[in-house]
Amino acid sequence: RCEVSTEAPQFSSTSGYGDLLVLVLPPGPPIIRGGQQEYSPGDFVQLNCTSYNSKPAPDLIWYINENKADPSYVVQHPVVTSKETGLHNATSSLYLILGERHFNSKGEISISCTASIKLINWRNAAKTLAEKKP
Repeated sequence: RCEVSTEAPQFSSTSGYGDLLVLVLPPGPPIIRGGQQEYSPGDFVQLNCTSYNSKPAPDLIWYINENKADPSYVVQHPVVTSKETGLHNATSSLYLILGERHFNSKGEISISCTASIKLINWRNAAKTLAEKKP
């Protein structure tokens, strides 16, 4: 049962029954860890993306140059729930071998991770990697 009251001087109220879904959004964008600043075609990239303290746990979605990453590059890890707060931490890893196609004309590759709860794209983290110069 939910009850809503107005303020003084009348304090009128109304109540009703229904489902209430409470979301706890992450306090900040997901964090991308790992990797190097520069890569060459043929190099192996391993990055982790973690979103902290939310309920429910968000879906983590990787993008490479603004395109959704191939699912074969992605590993979703089990959600970790805090015993103290009941909030969830979600982690996902991106593994891929870079090809020429991954680099833009400036020799860069943009990798980002978006944390999404239900249909809300809540926060995003991005990392730009540069191609090694010979």
